[in-house]
Amino acid sequence: MQWGRILVGPGVEHLLGWDGKVPDDVELSAGQHWTWRVSFTDPAGAVQSLTHEVVLKGITDLVYSKDSSAEGYLVLPVMQWFQEPAQDRRSFKLSPTQQSLICQKGLYERTVFSTDEPGERLRLDFFANQRSDPNKSEG
Repeated sequence: MQWGRILVGPGVEHLLGWDGKVPDDVELSAGQHWTWRVSFTDPAGAVQSLTHEVVLKGITDLVYSKDSSAEGYLVLPVMQWFQEPAQDRRSFKLSPTQQSLICQKGLYERTVFSTDEPGERLRLDFFANQRSDPNKSEG
C-alpha cells in the first residue's frame, strides 16, 4: 500500500520542485487544494487506486442507493448509519461485514469478496412459511 499527497487545481504544475514533488510549505492559490491517493493490491491481485473523489462518489451512491436486491437489504444499516447525526454516528458501531460492504460497494459498486461472518449470514427466504420445517431453509 502506498499513500500519496497530490496538489490539484489551476497552475499546480508550476509548483513542482526539481524532484517532481510539491514542497510541503507551498502557498496555495485560489482553486488549488491538496488531495490524496492510495494505491494497493486487492485480494484478487489487481492493483487499485483510491482518491477522495472516488470515495465520496462511492459513499454517495451507497447512501442513496435504490438497490432492491437481497444484498441491498444488507446495506440498509450502513445507509442508516451515514444518515444519522454525526454525534450519534460516533457511538454506533458497524460490524466488520458492514464495514467491508462500504468499501466494496464504494469501490466496486458491488460485493466482490465474501463478507460472511460466523452467525451473521443473512439469507432472505420468501418461502419460509411454506416449508415443512420453518427452522430449516434449503440452500
